[in-house]
Amino acid sequence: MKTTFSTKEALIFGWEKTKENIWFLVGLLLFISILSSGAKEFPGLLFLVGIFAGVSILTVLFKIYDSGEASIHDIFSKYRIVLQYLVASVLYTAMVLVGLALLIVPGVYLAVKYQFYKLFIVDKELGPIEAFRESGKITKGNMWNLIFLLSVLMGLNLFGAIIFGIGLFITIPVTLLAYIFVYKKLLAEEHHSAVAS
Repeated sequence: MKTTFSTKEALIFGWEKTKENIWFLVGLLLFISILSSGAKEFPGLLFLVGIFAGVSILTVLFKIYDSGEASIHDIFSKYRIVLQYLVASVLYTAMVLVGLALLIVPGVYLAVKYQFYKLFIVDKELGPIEAFRESGKITKGNMWNLIFLLSVLMGLNLFGAIIFGIGLFITIPVTLLAYIFVYKKLLAEEHHSAVAS
């Protein structure tokens, strides 16, 4: 499967949705920042805060994608998937690190191929292995487009970090919403291809 998606269109979507929900999103990121600061002396706790943050932020952003807005309830609504999110994150990190150790290129390939596992876990509540499998399906044939997308998103967040870190309160939701936009487009194309075949 090969899908043509527009990075520009994705970023415009991310920017518009962020503007519409700016205070809620800034408040959420500030809350997570405070939790992370309080846990920084305890690596294990900080790791768990990071997992909670990943699930919560993606849950909120999917809600914004689907209905245009989110609520405080959405922050805690998917606590039941935290374990599979944690297991999948550990597996993904280990897989990519091993790949990077094997002359770098395999690590980049695996990182791009299975990158959407988190979104499948939060959006579809899949288990780790199934999430990896589905990510592999929708990324097939789109490697270079996705590498370009990730480079742009990372560049924007780097720019946000340079602005005393404050810019991240804007660039993080913009880039994640753009990322979800692309995920949804790839998912729709995969579904269309499966039905057509």
